[in-house]
Amino acid sequence: MTSRHWAIWTLVVVLGCRAAVAQEGYAIQGNRIVTQGADQWHQWIFPFGTVDIDSEGARPHFVASELNACLNAYRFPLGADEDEKEGGILAAGSGLAGAAHILDGNVDTYWEPDLDDPQDLWWAAIDLGRIVSAKRLVLRFAREGEGDPFYQFRLMVADGEGKVGDNLDYHLVGKTERPNVDQREFSFDLQPFQSADPHFTGDAFRFVQVVMTDSRLGKAEEVDSLAYQNLPADLQGAVEYFGRSRSGNEWLLDRDAYELLDRSERGSIRYYRREQPRLAEVEVWTLGENISLGAIQRGGTVEGHGFNPTRSLDGDYTTWYGLQQSYTREAAEPERQVLFDLGALYWLDLFHFLPPAARSAGGTLGNYRMKLSDGSLAPDGSLQWVQVEERRAFRQPRFQEVRFELQKVRYIAFDYLVCRGGNIAGWS
Repeated sequence: MTSRHWAIWTLVVVLGCRAAVAQEGYAIQGNRIVTQGADQWHQWIFPFGTVDIDSEGARPHFVASELNACLNAYRFPLGADEDEKEGGILAAGSGLAGAAHILDGNVDTYWEPDLDDPQDLWWAAIDLGRIVSAKRLVLRFAREGEGDPFYQFRLMVADGEGKVGDNLDYHLVGKTERPNVDQREFSFDLQPFQSADPHFTGDAFRFVQVVMTDSRLGKAEEVDSLAYQNLPADLQGAVEYFGRSRSGNEWLLDRDAYELLDRSERGSIRYYRREQPRLAEVEVWTLGENISLGAIQRGGTVEGHGFNPTRSLDGDYTTWYGLQQSYTREAAEPERQVLFDLGALYWLDLFHFLPPAARSAGGTLGNYRMKLSDGSLAPDGSLQWVQVEERRAFRQPRFQEVRFELQKVRYIAFDYLVCRGGNIAGWS
């Protein structure tokens, strides 16, 4: 489940200060209670992820309407086991030591595959740490004079399903259409790989792989002999020797053969700079921050029929919350509900529903009404709801998108009907 809100501060509720260390969480100055500095702010209890604390104090966490998911991949997955690797560089066939530079937000650092390695090792893979709904992928290569863009490349993504051993089931989202020598920025708009609503924005994935598929190797650029001699040794590329016929035609030959020729038969000598393929940044631009991640840590819950409900909020597309939407006989309770408590109030205007594609996860949830609540109560003490979507067909696309007016939300409910059949709906 992914959601966003448009560049608005998260509403923060301070729940209180730990009684045992209350005096460490503030200072009394005259008729004022003052909290300052990170040490004191850390004594207070906030809903998880709603407050950013640093040396200058505490601020409400800003939830952006557009986010480069590479920059905070290291924060995920939330609640990972000690032996579970955090997001970042998953692997690299070449130049592993510098691969993390493509995630640091700095165009002056870079990853450079080693041209002396076999061509099938010129790749790097990124784990974003969680599934994201992304609308655009951007590659930025080193600045002119600092390196070369990839001569040819392809860009692929994977959601994590269909993994066999260490091999992920990637699909192509971008590539060079012709040899590239001067373009240093590429942007690829994304389309859903799974069946999706016609208006669904972007694609959903967790892993990104960049593969350099071709290089000019030692012939990146022709230079004169003086410029060649002034190049660092590791940038001195190929040297080509040519013989010349009486008619002026030239042909390529090796150096030894060239030196055996009479001077009148010797043609030109061509010098080349060695290529420096350097990728500075990979950017994965999402539709916003997925505020469902961290809901459990904030004290939120998922309530409903089925099994493993909290897996719908873990950011892992290979796990799911399974619920029965049809039975072989009439259900005793045909009207049911799944209720999500986000653990805090957020301004929302977009919901992405990403059921898993695995056959064992069953189908998608259909025939439902989606409702939102900010926690306000009706006269009878129940939550007040605003309905934002209704789908009557049981068969729905795998990726679903619901847009609605910007509003404060803490609770999201799905009222649905079960029928005779045998379908299990999966929530990833």
